[in-house]
Amino acid sequence: MRKGLSIIDWWFESISVAAFILAIGTMFVQIIFRYFFQSPFMWAEEIARLLFVWIVYLGVPVAIKRHANIAVDYFIQYLPEQFNKRLKVVLYIIAAVFSLIIAYFGLLMIIQNMHMSIRTLPISQAVWYLPIVLGFLMMAINFIRVLPDILAGRDE
Repeated sequence: MRKGLSIIDWWFESISVAAFILAIGTMFVQIIFRYFFQSPFMWAEEIARLLFVWIVYLGVPVAIKRHANIAVDYFIQYLPEQFNKRLKVVLYIIAAVFSLIIAYFGLLMIIQNMHMSIRTLPISQAVWYLPIVLGFLMMAINFIRVLPDILAGRDE
């Protein structure tokens, strides 16, 4: 199980990095063609936007696994250690359940938009919603996966 999750983590990181490089490259080429050749690509902005959506939704589970997610801990730092751990565990479980609910609704959006295509490209609009399902599903897994680290005090 652990090895399978490690492989999934590697894929999420690799796809996020590849999407980031591709988005930057696409926007660079778009800028060059727009300003020097006065011939912009109509699809470039939509592809870059789509890639940034993929970067965000596939990158967040990686951040959760590395305990790099954003937290407001001003008030939490004044709580007793044991209460702080329990509160964090409860919040992570709530976040995991919420993530599964969002993944479910994302799946419904994929099904609804499967037959529609993106305006400038002949691909399905489902590619806009697929990272939501994948990302939130992996977020739920990672929220549960890091609970032992939180209980052991290795989450900093």
